[in-house]
Amino acid sequence: MAFDKIKKGKILVEIKILNTERLLNLFWAKNIRVYKVKKKDVATLLLEIDYLDYAVVREHVEKLGGRIKIIKSNGLVFFLGNMKKKLSLVVGGVMFLCIIYYLSTYIWAVEVDVQQNIPPFEIRKQLNSIGIRPGISKRSIDVKEIEKQLENISSEILWLRVRIEGSTLKVVVEEKINP
Repeated sequence: MAFDKIKKGKILVEIKILNTERLLNLFWAKNIRVYKVKKKDVATLLLEIDYLDYAVVREHVEKLGGRIKIIKSNGLVFFLGNMKKKLSLVVGGVMFLCIIYYLSTYIWAVEVDVQQNIPPFEIRKQLNSIGIRPGISKRSIDVKEIEKQLENISSEILWLRVRIEGSTLKVVVEEKINP
């Protein structure tokens, strides 16, 4: 009984039947409420009915050899039906945003910028020995500590800068150049 309040809604239907008066009298006899009855032409009726009466109306129309077509529907039951159809789209969008946010908390690339003498492979090897590699969490990275460790490992480095930009760890190295 509580769901009947949710199922309240109106349906605008188009009924094509030869004997329209007989159909309206049948609705009257069966106590089916009909609103806004308009006669489109000799064999076509436009009328508004309750959602709960639709099955009975359809049955009587088909018994009399007519056709019924839904033109417009409104009410809470139709709104909830549309939301149910779109629920998977909303859930998918929220999941997509959550996954993107989660993946953005990791380093996915290490970019090394050097001048001439030190190959980037050595810097990457040193970073790997420290424990810095793609797929590591940003929270576990201390930029200042990495800079100190890299300066202590190689004597050819004049200065270096390690920064996290997005999901990339950028390492810029300046070399010592002997005159």
